[in-house]
Amino acid sequence: LTKTNYKIQFILQSKRGYLEKMLIKLNLNNFYSGVKGDFSLLENSDLLISIGWQSLALKAASLYKKPLIFYNESNFPYEKNIFSLDKNKNLRIKNYCKSLWFCRKNFLDKFNILFKEKKEFEILNQQSLDLLKEIGFYQNKIEDCFNNYYND
Repeated sequence: LTKTNYKIQFILQSKRGYLEKMLIKLNLNNFYSGVKGDFSLLENSDLLISIGWQSLALKAASLYKKPLIFYNESNFPYEKNIFSLDKNKNLRIKNYCKSLWFCRKNFLDKFNILFKEKKEFEILNQQSLDLLKEIGFYQNKIEDCFNNYYND
């Protein structure tokens, strides 16, 4: 992100403050830090970036209807994970995650495309919403998930 030409303001939400320490170390001052446990500042964001698979990012994206991308150094690391016992749903979730997954090798190219081509940002936004619907972080559907798997 520091290598982009965009005037970006960061809103950090970090459990332990490591991200804030890293930005300070990089001499960056274009960020706000949220209070641990209070992610209300994220309502003001245009895009949420989850470092790895962070439930807070998923919850904030769902609550504030924000597009979401995932980032880690490597590519999508959860190919063998099971996100749903329904095989078709599991495949859909994985496909959405893969399309929303950015890594060190492709980050700058994919990120730049989002800001240069409005249609690409709209696609990302729709894929984010679709992922959230599939996993149940949308319109209180998490309860439906529990009901499906834990019926009496």
